[in-house]
This record gives sequence, C-alpha cells and structure tokens, in this order.
Amino acid sequence: MAYNFPDSPSNGDTVTISGIVYTYNSTKGAWKTTAGSGGGGASVTSSDTAPTSPSDGDLWWSSSEAVLYIYYGDGDSSQWVQASTPGADGTSGLNVTTSDTAPTSPSAGDFWWDSDANALFIYYTDADSSQWVQATTPGAAGVDGTNGADGVDGAAGADGTDGATPGRNKFINGNFDVWQRGTSFTATGYTADRWKLNVSGSSSTLTQQEFTLGQTDVPNNPKYYLRLVNTTNSGAGDFVYFEQRIEDVRTFQGETVTVSFWAKADAPRTIAVEPYQDFGTGGSPSTDVPGTDQSVTLSTNWTKYTVNLSVNSITGKTLGSDDNSSYFRILFWMDAGSTYSDRVSVGNQSGTFEFSQLQVESGSSATDFEHKSIGETIQDCKRYYVDLLHVGAGGYATASGQTARAYTNATFPVEMRVAPTATSTITQSASISAVGFTAISSDSVTIQGTSSASGSIWYRAVIELDAEL
Repeated sequence: MAYNFPDSPSNGDTVTISGIVYTYNSTKGAWKTTAGSGGGGASVTSSDTAPTSPSDGDLWWSSSEAVLYIYYGDGDSSQWVQASTPGADGTSGLNVTTSDTAPTSPSAGDFWWDSDANALFIYYTDADSSQWVQATTPGAAGVDGTNGADGVDGAAGADGTDGATPGRNKFINGNFDVWQRGTSFTATGYTADRWKLNVSGSSSTLTQQEFTLGQTDVPNNPKYYLRLVNTTNSGAGDFVYFEQRIEDVRTFQGETVTVSFWAKADAPRTIAVEPYQDFGTGGSPSTDVPGTDQSVTLSTNWTKYTVNLSVNSITGKTLGSDDNSSYFRILFWMDAGSTYSDRVSVGNQSGTFEFSQLQVESGSSATDFEHKSIGETIQDCKRYYVDLLHVGAGGYATASGQTARAYTNATFPVEMRVAPTATSTITQSASISAVGFTAISSDSVTIQGTSSASGSIWYRAVIELDAEL
C-alpha cells in the first residue's frame, strides 16, 4: 500500500500511517516519527567494516563499497544482506548521506542519516509529492531512541566568584595566637607578637585573654583575644595606643586600605585608628607622616568594625640609608590628651577595651578574616623575634678571660628581618663568666663562652633574638 503524505505541509502538521504518527518538522524539512508511537530502534552505521554485535534490522552503509546492507535474521541464522545494488559504473544505485541537515537535490530512494536526531530518513515520492520520511522510529526504549528529559545535558553552571586573595592581611598574628614574650604587660614595648604597646602618663595593662570554649560571639573559633585596661591621669601629653609596624613604608602608599576587627568595651567608648608612615633611619630620611585617622565607638557587645583609611603617597620622600628600617604602621588609640588633638579626637579616657581578629588589606571593602595555621603564624613572628633558643658548648681554657675555647654556631629557625640584637641567659655552666656573640647575621650567630678559670669549661644558655622594627 502506498503512503500519501500531505502536499506543502506546515510545521507541526501530523499524519498517522499504520499506527505510526509522523510530524512535519520545517527546520529539518522532513516528516519525523513521534517517540512511543511505534516502530523499531534500528541503528545505522557508516564504516569500511561491518559493525560488531548488530541487531536484527540494523543498517550498515559500507563506505568502501558504496553499498547498503541490512542485518537479517531468517529463523536459523542472522547475517548482513545487501540492500542496494551498485550501478553499471560500480557505484551504488542510491545515495546515503550522513549529516545534521537534509541533503539538497535528493532522488527517490536516497537515504539520509540525521546525525543530530540519530534517525534514518528515506526520500519518498508518493502520488502528489516527494518528502523525507523517517525510516526508523525509535521506540520509548529503542537502542537509539530519542533521549529522555534526563538524557539531555544540563546548562553549564555559572562561574563561581573568585575567592579572597591569600596574603591580603598584612597584620601578622592578627588572631593573637602567638605570645612569645608573656601574657601580661604594663610598659611600652612589644606584647603579643608583632603588637607594640605605647604608654605615656597613663597606667595601662595589656593581657592575653581566652575565649570561653564554644562561644559564638566572634566567628571562626579564635582561642585568644587582647584586653587593654587603661587608667588615665588626664594629662595633655598622656596617651595609650597599641600598633603594628609593617615592613617597608612603600606598603599601601597612595592607596585606600580597609582595617577590620572585632571589639567591645566596658561602656560605649571611642577609639581612633590611624595610618602612619616612617621613612627609616640613617642618613637624612623624610620626617614621619601621620595619616588621617578614623574614629569608632565601641559597644559593650562583640561587634565587627570596619574603617577605610587613605594612605599618603611617598612621592618625593627620602628613605633612610639603613636597609629595611622604614615601615608603615596602624595605631589603635585608646587615650590621647590634648597634645594629640590635631591627630586624633579620642581625649583622655579610662576603660577596658578588648580586640580580636584584626586585619588590614588593600581596597575599600573588608573581606572575611584571613586565617593562618599556628605553625605559619609562629614562623612569621620569628622573622622579628625568637625567644629561648637553646645553645651550649664546652672546651678547655689555659687561663681566665678566654673566649675562643667554648663556642658554637647556631642557625636561626627562620631568616630574620635583619641581623638581630642577641641577649643570653646562662642556665648551667662550669668556669664560664659570660656568653657573648660574634659573626651575627640575619640567619645565624656564633656564641662564645668566656672562661673564668683554667681547665675544663662548659655552659648551657638560652638566647633571645630581636629584629623588631
């Protein structure tokens, strides 16, 4: 029985023939079967050699012979059977095309394997029209049936945003994890590693405090925080601030920086955050340059505060001749008498101030606090200060006052900022009056024991190395 398809169809027109529903696809210019309406799931292969593991009804276009074969089962065997006969010139009597668009100028009986839809079409001429008609109709579970909804690749997800830049926090030990010098301080000097307390006129105590285990007031589970208790004498020249000095005055020069921190006070109290540039020592360096401070009023609850600071340009300035002596610093003022009113507007005040997770970074927006491991932080701190480096040596002296008979070399845990100032404490000794240093550099030192008598001499000592700014 001849099939008769509608002439001049429109996209979406349908016709049912022998229980199979055909739908006209104007994009393809062909009548396509509707999945699930019947038909087989035959596959079509174009290759020089016969496909392996074929199924009954599969088609193979032999590209070396230009001949079409069908895989046929006759009841007791299955084999590839030639389905087209080459013409007199040795070519196939029909055309087979593999592409994702219909071939142009086809002839009746030509085959087209739609590589986009995985379907075979035949160019069919009926009583009043010619058209491409799908010759294999993938069933719902056909081998090459139309992909179900879950067989289509989903759209690619949007690119994730870039993470915050590692190393953005120029404060070292901003989490107050490392306290090599102790846990309580009342005088001007370094306290928690890299943090310096400055006091004049007032009475101040800076201490290490430990968070209650499991607290949720400050995120990321910090262990310690800094507490500063201040009692002012109300003098014009009185002040209390703590600071961190960051190597190289070039740091952040001409930029906007963001300082962020968690803090609270025993009552609402105003502090000031100030940028400051120091051009080093030696020769004729430029005069120090304070920047414009920003005031913050602390509440009585742990709160995150963020301030933007404009750092002055150093164009036209002169550095000191001593290498590595310039620095940029951030000051946190708690108390400032009228002498400093042109710089900060804190005034004389007493109170308790507490700080955690301090960060300074380039730009006008604060990112989440940048964490480092304890090991990384300790190594960073030891560039500036090493406490309790254990050393020892022994020898034989022929008299007192000899220094070359009990000596040793020590290599530092990390290379320090500059050759450090070294001090020693003798813990045990025999006939040693003192321990001194020679050939000190940024990464090692020679330690010498001075004999106090002749005979065997030895010592054990700890040394402190200071290369702070």
